[in-house]
Amino acid sequence: MKSNLKTFSASALLAFAMAAIPVLSHAHSISEFNETSISTGPFTSGAMNGSIANGSILTLSITGTLGTMTIRTGTLSEVTSGLFVFTGGTLTVKNSQGEFKDSLTTGSLLSTGTGSFTIGAGLLPTGALISGSTSFNFGITNGLLSRGTAGVNFVGSLTPIPEPTTVALFGTGLVGLVGMARRKLKI
Repeated sequence: MKSNLKTFSASALLAFAMAAIPVLSHAHSISEFNETSISTGPFTSGAMNGSIANGSILTLSITGTLGTMTIRTGTLSEVTSGLFVFTGGTLTVKNSQGEFKDSLTTGSLLSTGTGSFTIGAGLLPTGALISGSTSFNFGITNGLLSRGTAGVNFVGSLTPIPEPTTVALFGTGLVGLVGMARRKLKI
């Protein structure tokens, strides 16, 4: 009887560990709202959909060595020649750390008329994001993005990071449970 109980206990613990370790290894690190930035790294390619004009919506995507950022503005409203403002829009960042998506609050687009423009926008605060902003700076040659940079600065805890200490703590707990089970079986 003790042998069957021992085998069952060991099997149950093993099954639980096999199910829980993948989940725990993807636990998120919680940095207490440290200021953080994400950059695409050196510019490698980019694309633009839409036009820089009153009433249009612009979608920009830039790829760098560290990741890809895509910004979609709200409807552009021209304030003065070359200066547009917008409300709403979205930002998506994909890199080796994961994916970050957020809505934009307000933003502006400044076009110099010489083939370059800059976009700046605020991020919508969430439970994990206290404040943040994004900026894109591009050059256009023959209708294609030829140079540029992109970045996101924020205060919050956004990046999913595998948490090895969580797995180690879980493993220590399993060892303790096995020890307790063995002690009960001996008594």
